[in-house]
Amino acid sequence: RQVACSPDGTLACSASGDHTCILWDISSGTPALKCRLGTIPEGLTGGGQGTGHGHIVTGVAFSPDGKYIATVSYDKSVRVWSSEGDPLAVMHGHTQIANCCAFTPDGRGILSGSTDKTLKLWRLKHQGTDTFDTFPWGKGVVLEFAFAQSMAPALTDNHGDSEEYNNLMQRHRAHMPDMKCDLVNLIGHSGAVNICAFSPDGKFVLSGSSDCSARLWHAGKITSEGVHGAPALVLKAHNRAIISGAFSPTSDKLVTGSEDGTANVHLTATGELLQRIDLAH
Repeated sequence: RQVACSPDGTLACSASGDHTCILWDISSGTPALKCRLGTIPEGLTGGGQGTGHGHIVTGVAFSPDGKYIATVSYDKSVRVWSSEGDPLAVMHGHTQIANCCAFTPDGRGILSGSTDKTLKLWRLKHQGTDTFDTFPWGKGVVLEFAFAQSMAPALTDNHGDSEEYNNLMQRHRAHMPDMKCDLVNLIGHSGAVNICAFSPDGKFVLSGSSDCSARLWHAGKITSEGVHGAPALVLKAHNRAIISGAFSPTSDKLVTGSEDGTANVHLTATGELLQRIDLAH
């Protein structure tokens, strides 16, 4: 499905259709299985349930410091793991398949894109700080947040045993009043969001969709106050779904790949199309 490497190049994480990810140690040049994120359910094809994701894992990303891993799945959830394989948090809010994820450049937030046509920026906080290393997780503690099926620009879940949570998840959770999750919805695509990426300089977010468009968003405006001013550019140079995309190391250019068999190179600042590459074989 997808493979991501840690920033220091010592680990790789592969997303799979068996509902898990495998963390590989690649430091020696010979890949060695370090651990599995989640467990393969018994009766995989018969609706069995393991630990971790409840369906095909579609995307995976490492945090900038390499300590944390984010995964997304057909089960609509976003999960956070330690680089040692410990489950740390799960966030529910997408209403359809979650297709892609990326950490913010500061490592304090996670962006996800979904077939529900939205991008969601999740920021966890403990006693007002959003530094992951300070959170009360690990050692069997898995934080869980859930949001109603709302397209509101911004929402907050205070990790209480609320009626809304009980209705959504059909179960209770322990109240952790020092924890909360802030969620910002980015709305604009008219089709599934298949890719999302932050520019290396942290100024922009790139999203690509089955609506054949790519969008650039001002990363600094993706807040509860500024979300409506976030879209910067809409790029419409493909005639089929966009399924891949990335920025250049200097952030001044971006490339999108499409099911139409082409890759397009654009200037980040203006969206100008610099080159169209025919990838058809």
